[in-house]
Amino acid sequence: MEMDGNKPVFDGPSSIVRGSMLRISNETDPQDIGPHFFTIAQKKRILDSRDKFNRCFEGEIKMCNRIFKAHEVDFQSEEVGNQLVDSGKEGWSTAFSNRQNGDSWFTETADEEITQKVRAKAGKTFNYFCIFHPTMQGKIDVEPRNPVK
Repeated sequence: MEMDGNKPVFDGPSSIVRGSMLRISNETDPQDIGPHFFTIAQKKRILDSRDKFNRCFEGEIKMCNRIFKAHEVDFQSEEVGNQLVDSGKEGWSTAFSNRQNGDSWFTETADEEITQKVRAKAGKTFNYFCIFHPTMQGKIDVEPRNPVK
């Protein structure tokens, strides 16, 4: 998580080997830009427009409600009770959808980071985004441990 000019972005690998450690770090100042979520979600569920972003915070998108509930977000106190949501296999493995929780991490502290093993099957693609910053999104392809040559 970093700034590209005045726009927050994720700067990460396009692929990772299954079983490797994936580190997510917040290199932004939350006092300037606000907090971040690194949330793995189904591609079709990524917030990719201002309209979807607004509908998310109005409670109209089921997956957003699921993410906020899993993180125990209290909108009145602006507190997050659960910083890490780890569904399925321990580590980065599962995508949020309208029907199931996935893996997600919340940060509101500069220079904070988390490292977890990639447990998803080879051939899977992680689509990820920040629920607060629609421009922050990307994907990581999960490669096999011993690629066939």
